[in-house]
Amino acid sequence: METLSIFKNPESEARYLAAYEAVLARWPVQYEMIELSTRLGETHIMACGPQDASPLLLLPGNFDCSLSWFHSVVSLSAAHRVYALDTLGDVGKSKACQLPADRNDFADWLADVLDGLHISTVDLMGISYGGFLAVNFALKFKERAKRLILLCPGIPLGPFTPQWMIRGMPMILRPSIATVRWFIKGASTTRNQDDLTQVFITGITCARSMKVLRPSIHEDEWKQLQMPILLLIGDHEIMYEPAKAIRQAKKLIPHIQAELIENAGHFLLTDQAEHVNQRTLKFLKAIV
Repeated sequence: METLSIFKNPESEARYLAAYEAVLARWPVQYEMIELSTRLGETHIMACGPQDASPLLLLPGNFDCSLSWFHSVVSLSAAHRVYALDTLGDVGKSKACQLPADRNDFADWLADVLDGLHISTVDLMGISYGGFLAVNFALKFKERAKRLILLCPGIPLGPFTPQWMIRGMPMILRPSIATVRWFIKGASTTRNQDDLTQVFITGITCARSMKVLRPSIHEDEWKQLQMPILLLIGDHEIMYEPAKAIRQAKKLIPHIQAELIENAGHFLLTDQAEHVNQRTLKFLKAIV
């Protein structure tokens, strides 16, 4: 079946894969690569941790991939069988034969992934756009989503800030090394320029424009989520005002555990990885 490449040309794909492999060569735990057939194409998954441990599905942000969990995988895979996905229709090694037409397609795709992995119920952890994918799945397949961990979810929990319009929109509308670095400067408190950051920069600059669903969850949908939920937002978040977003989340979902993470921006997994890891593991140890 013919696949749809997100990359501008073969040279762009080669540059991206070189950056990808540079990080993968330093992956801190043993892993298994899984190529899984789904209705939207071949999904690339990196599995880590004990095979008989409780499963945890990791969903990356837009223009990012499974490698974004580099600073979390040691902690998370010690107690869980971790499955880090490359999102179909985005950068990474997944190969889409069909782009998702709507939210329903994205939810069904993740259901295909779980079926292929022979997992009936799962904990889902998503950062940025991955948070939207986790919530979207949980709304359609409530019986399969045990718990949700949402890191600075790319779902508007309030109006976009001027900072987001100044730094985020230029990167989206005119992606270049300069606009991506300008975004990182405002969205991260660490502003790392290591090879993990290089994967993100290369992904945006080497990718062509693909159809991306706008991450929108209605207020009445938030209220339908009954499973345990952990929401972590950096106090330097630039997409929306973080304190107001926490208050809005608690209003819509009274049982949610929602916290501000100090000295962290939108790049929570690099800005405050250890804090996020510890808080996540504490949440997952609770009896469901």
